Amino acid sequence: IDAATQINNEEFLTAIAQQSREQARDRGYAPNFFCVGEYLPDKVESVMSNGGPMDAIWHDSLYWKLREAIVFDVLNWEELKNVIDGRRQGYKNITDIVNYQANHDHDRLLIELGKERQIFDADAFRRVRMAFAFQATSYGLMMIWMGEEIGEYKEKTPGVAKLDWSLIEDREDNSNAINKEQLQYYKDVIQLRKLNSALITPNLEFIFEHENDQIMAWYRWNTTDNDIQKQENHVVTVCNWSSTTYEKYEILNIPRNGKWYEWLNNDKEYIAENNKLTIDSFIDHTIRIFIHQTKRCDNDKRSTA
Repeated sequence: IDAATQINNEEFLTAIAQQSREQARDRGYAPNFFCVGEYLPDKVESVMSNGGPMDAIWHDSLYWKLREAIVFDVLNWEELKNVIDGRRQGYKNITDIVNYQANHDHDRLLIELGKERQIFDADAFRRVRMAFAFQATSYGLMMIWMGEEIGEYKEKTPGVAKLDWSLIEDREDNSNAINKEQLQYYKDVIQLRKLNSALITPNLEFIFEHENDQIMAWYRWNTTDNDIQKQENHVVTVCNWSSTTYEKYEILNIPRNGKWYEWLNNDKEYIAENNKLTIDSFIDHTIRIFIHQTKRCDNDKRSTA
């Protein structure tokens, strides 16, 4: 529901949402109906789990904190942690909030990096990719504004602005290689989100923080609940918010020892010992995602290592 804040009538919104659900049920697709409200700023009392009318709402506060960090290098450590784990804001269910790095009300981050900071090309794409992996591994659902996955460069406009599909067409000079790499990165992160059940549970714990180095890590996991048919999953996300590239960096408090595979780096193998994992070549403004004991196969299915 667009402009829910401007409507400013919870009784009306509750009735609309309820009527929509009933219509969906009568037409046979009720289980797939999900009512999301555009509250700007987001309000915890607007979701059903807190007595509101909506199944979920846009996680506007995450957008602004992510924008501050990615575009302006402004880090409020505790506020960042609050939007990574929405429970700290009062959201009770992982389906209460929809995370995003851009929407139709704002320019895409790639554009803002150029306009506000004169950051372009590989440096800008690296930050946008960091933002996407951030939203995908945080608590909540995920939304992508069309075009960000291919490096769309057009500014926000009330008029027509068709996507430039030539950004990912085959070119003899390969001048759009970075756009194709962007699309593949998005595909890889989406695949992780779809296949790894740790990212659809409410389990999230911050395991490592070094504010001076601007390194933060959090842990997502699921349990088998004594069901031997289910596989446990363990995911650690490590952010380098700084402008420094670390040749080696030690992450302490790794929840499990043994083999960890880097999802976005061709299953590069790391060994955690004494609950410590050492990352190689930790480039500025990047995220590294590690999966315990599980790596990707060439046919894009998972296998247990």
